Amino acid sequence: TFSETNWLGRGQRLDFSLSTGTTSRDTSIYFEEPAFLGRDVALGVGAFYRTTDNLGALYDTRRVGTEFSLGFPVSEFGRLDVRYGLSKDSVLNVDAVNTSPLIVADTGKGPITSAFGLTYAVDTRRSLVNPNFGYLFRVNADLAGLGGDRRYFRTTALGSVEQRLANQDITLRAELEAGALFMQRGNSRVTERFFLNDEMRGFAFNGLGPRDVDAVNRDALGGNYFAVARLEADFPLGLPEEYGLSGGVFMDVGSVWGLNDKVGAGGNIVDDSRRWRASAGVSLFWDTPIGPLRFNFSRALRKESYDKPQNFDLIISTRF
Repeated sequence: TFSETNWLGRGQRLDFSLSTGTTSRDTSIYFEEPAFLGRDVALGVGAFYRTTDNLGALYDTRRVGTEFSLGFPVSEFGRLDVRYGLSKDSVLNVDAVNTSPLIVADTGKGPITSAFGLTYAVDTRRSLVNPNFGYLFRVNADLAGLGGDRRYFRTTALGSVEQRLANQDITLRAELEAGALFMQRGNSRVTERFFLNDEMRGFAFNGLGPRDVDAVNRDALGGNYFAVARLEADFPLGLPEEYGLSGGVFMDVGSVWGLNDKVGAGGNIVDDSRRWRASAGVSLFWDTPIGPLRFNFSRALRKESYDKPQNFDLIISTRF
């Protein structure tokens, strides 16, 4: 990843990213002019190419697109971003015999999606007025259908509250996040639905949510709706500061549900009802030269028989 926030000494932002892993490959470039036309308006232009090689799944995905955005402050802590995106999503390499017909139906090079969207956010977490308390509220809304092949309205919302104690050594955090996808024409595609992969700990990639249990390969189908609550606390471990180690505990409760088409393998109806999952665990934070690492050790407290729990994961973590 290359990131420059003062490109050519003009205060412009340039990001270029190339990443690859066991489940995905991602290439993207983004440019932002923070003072468009000499005003406090940020103009952004980006393009991306993303592919996934889903572990344990008998299909792959590919997404290519571009996006243009304008962002500006609307209050002391509030900001509004307006964007337009054009993308093409494809579902490839599908095993039509062993995969659910709900995924087989999405096979092919995929439709073109033309979507207008906006993001409104209020963030006081870095406020100098009260550095020990802050909150974040963010809502996203995207309308696809002004051109392109897809017709839907998609929205997500996030609310987060943070309280710092003991000279800011201890941080308590509570978050609530939810989303919904409303189709205006046709059924939702597997590339458009929610999966909770980055929103809920304690479960593997595509590890929870509706599945076609009658298909040979019980691939996760995702859902048109999701909701998740996260509680966590970060605290020092009493070790010398130069070690860069601290700890944490967390608990997540959430679910993903809802399908437009529920007829799965053998003509059986897929259970897409809202079934709550829960997980809890401990974290170890380590500030290293390559970046802040977070080790999560978790256990699924409530799950369905077909879910795929994951007791450990390692991620690059950014904490505010």
